[in-house]
Amino acid sequence: MNLSKRKEIDVFVKYPNEVKFVECKGYNRTLDEEYVSIWLNENIPTIRKWALSQDEYKNKHMVFELWSTGGFEDSAREILETVSHKTKKYSIEYFEGHEIIRKAKSTKNKNLERIIRNYF
Repeated sequence: MNLSKRKEIDVFVKYPNEVKFVECKGYNRTLDEEYVSIWLNENIPTIRKWALSQDEYKNKHMVFELWSTGGFEDSAREILETVSHKTKKYSIEYFEGHEIIRKAKSTKNKNLERIIRNYF
């Protein structure tokens, strides 16, 4: 892989029929349209290309999640909403602070919930 095209994966989860790639932004400010566009148009394609080159992942459904504790600017949220409904090859999901905490609670994993509250 071209080193200039490397992307970091904050959380990588493997399930029997699915893989999730999660980008976590623990900011007190909202994510803007520029950041969301880079994530959608550069990060996802680079990570997806890598995953498709791996025998273990190429036939699994791929989910790309963007977590932002500070939320999203309206224009960024609109882009995410539009793109998440258009794509059929993989799924795009996005979560704001209160949704992230709710997801952590739903796992009933107290350690995960503590980590989320402490770091996000």
